[in-house]
Parts: sequence; C-alpha cells; structure tokens
Amino acid sequence: MAQAQRAYIAHDYDTAKDLFGQVIQIDPQNTLAIQYLRNIRQVQAGMPSPPSGDPVQSLMLKQVNLKGATFSSALDFFKQQAAAQSVTVSFVSQLPPEQMQRPITLNLMNIPFLDALTYLCQMDGATYRQDPYAIVILPASAAAAASPGQ
Repeated sequence: MAQAQRAYIAHDYDTAKDLFGQVIQIDPQNTLAIQYLRNIRQVQAGMPSPPSGDPVQSLMLKQVNLKGATFSSALDFFKQQAAAQSVTVSFVSQLPPEQMQRPITLNLMNIPFLDALTYLCQMDGATYRQDPYAIVILPASAAAAASPGQ
C-alpha cells in the first residue's frame, strides 16, 4: 500500500495502478485502494484529478524513531510531524489512561502518515477512525465489536 501511495503521489499512475491492484487482490474490501484506483481511472481518462480534501492522505513521514515512548507521546510526535508539513492533525483518544501510557518502540522510514499510525495503533491494541475534524483512537476490541453491525 505504501509503495502504491508513493507512486500515486509521484504521478506514476501505471505503477500505482498495478500496486493498488495487488492490494485489492489481498484485501478486496480495502476502500482506500479502491478510491485510489477510481482516481487513477479519472486522471487517465483525461478528467481532472479529484481534490483530495484530506491533506492527511498525502502526508509522508521520513523517519519515525520511537524507543520506549508512551503511546500518548507517540501521538504528540505524529502531530508535530504533520505540523512540520503544514497539516493540522487532531487526535481524540477513547483509550483508557493506562493504555495511553504503555511504552512503544517503533522504527520506520519513508512511510505514509496513516500507515505509520496503523502500525502504532496495532502495537498498542488500538485502531483509529478518521472523522471530519479529528482522528479518533479506539480500543481495537471496541472497533471489532462494532464492525459486524456495519
């Protein structure tokens, strides 16, 4: 997914299309990959590229090097990295305080912001949901319990 997003951002639509196709083969319900493929079809058909509307989608992190940081401070680091690229990110945590204080060690390079956030959340037994004005951090068990009814 990260390689496909990088190709898309670089306007290498043929490579991005192939890579997003591979993502869909692995995860046919991956709505982000499906949306990227729609966007690529529009661009290749000569239609203007749809506006992203969500600057978080194009954020890239050059380096994430967290060693023993609390989950809370890791979220602060992510916020600062987004701000350095002129993007405001707000997190709303629905995690218990003890989960926010768990230590995290994460080392990543040249990765899309949302992919890095996914890894961070997985390490702490959490997940996230993008709302219009914030990224909501949820316990993974709560998100799994809510998904069968959706």
